[in-house]
Parts: sequence; C-alpha cells; structure tokens
Amino acid sequence: MTRPARGRLARYGFAEGDGATRAADLLGPDGLDLWRPEAQEPADEPAAELLTALSRAADPDLALRQLHRLVESERRTGDEAAVRDALAADPGLR
Repeated sequence: MTRPARGRLARYGFAEGDGATRAADLLGPDGLDLWRPEAQEPADEPAAELLTALSRAADPDLALRQLHRLVESERRTGDEAAVRDALAADPGLR
C-alpha cells in the first residue's frame, strides 16, 4: 500500500487520511496507473488532465472509484485501455 504525501492528492479533491491512501492505491501503478507514488505526481500529461477532470466532479472519490470499476471490467474482458484512451483523447468525454 502506498502512503501519499499529505495534501498532494487533496489538491485534486480526493479525501485525506485513509481516503487518500485509497485514492493513491486506485490511481497508482497497480490501479489506473495515473499517479506516481514515489514522485507524488501524475504519471504524464494525459494523466494530469484526467485527474483535473476527476477533481471537477461533485465527489472526486466516487468518480475515481467508478472509473476504476470501468477499467477493471475492461481488464477482465481483455480490452484494458479503451476507456482510459478515450478519456485521454476526448476532452468532452472527460
């Protein structure tokens, strides 16, 4: 389990404390691979844009959990990156 630096993920609207640990796990290399825990920053520019879009949701933690569920569903069917690729390519969809 990763331990986020206090406030790093909170800047994107994710909960602090145990919620931040959960967000870091879902966003990290074993989850959506959008967050680099060692550097405490988004993995790349498309990841930063997606995190910014999630931060605009009424409940960023809920939006993150639902996105994670979609991606996990894709992984089970073998089409791992379709949702993430679509979100990265289409600002309107984000």
